[in-house]
Amino acid sequence: MNPGKMLRAIVGACLATATASAFALDVSYADFADVSGLKLNDRANTVGNAVTDDQGRKVLRLTDNYGQKGSAFMTSAFSLADDMSFSTYFQFRMTQGDGFYEGSEYPVKGADGIVFVVNAQNDWTGGGGEGMGYKGYWAGLGVEFDTFNNGTHVDSDGNHVGIDLDGSVNSVARQQVTPLFNNGQVWSAWVDYDGVTDMLEVRVAQGGAALRPDAATLSYEVDLYEKVYQQDVYFGFTAATGSLRNHQDILRWEVETIAAPVPEPESLALLGMGALLLGARTRILGRRR
Repeated sequence: MNPGKMLRAIVGACLATATASAFALDVSYADFADVSGLKLNDRANTVGNAVTDDQGRKVLRLTDNYGQKGSAFMTSAFSLADDMSFSTYFQFRMTQGDGFYEGSEYPVKGADGIVFVVNAQNDWTGGGGEGMGYKGYWAGLGVEFDTFNNGTHVDSDGNHVGIDLDGSVNSVARQQVTPLFNNGQVWSAWVDYDGVTDMLEVRVAQGGAALRPDAATLSYEVDLYEKVYQQDVYFGFTAATGSLRNHQDILRWEVETIAAPVPEPESLALLGMGALLLGARTRILGRRR
């Protein structure tokens, strides 16, 4: 943890009270029969969610044909300040693949993928095709479930999980996954961020009743509060298609935010002294630059 973040954490702890957890967010969509709490953009808005899929479920459909992009974000913003953490669980499904790409290493049709996004804006969708609706967001995090090999050194396989930053789909961390995301089955995903340690973990498993894996599929250390330039954020999803298509659906979604632990009262005096000492040390270091 860098000195600036540590100082913020100590000062925040000194000012915190036992009511800090009242600012936590707890949202659950068992299905998407009611999408009134979401801001729908581009194809997700045009489709007229909620959509009934081929299994009779009310789903959030982001794309349904070629050359599309769509996004859906919560209408309420949330702050990642004071080392706030979050956990999200969602189910997704990709079906109706068409437009098989010659030369692909995978026989299953479809593209391009779904991205879970933590972003400072909620009213537009990023780039289409390989951009998966995320490319171009200037302040935020993307966890991509990519279904197409775009032939670059950072996107060299057609089925992987990746962690994206600053609107770039050149993932800073990536892990190939089998079987295919667009195999028509329900997939479960867990994204957990610890605001104290700055550790982001992603887990994915096939099946709507899948248990959360013990080991993370992918992990990466990042200070999201700094990455979004200390702005409030929106949680949501993006997706896109190009010359290939898929119905790209979110079936279920849960989000919970967790406040950093509040120190015991007798610890606050020590923390306050620590804040003064750390502040003095930071000023000394600043003069040496």
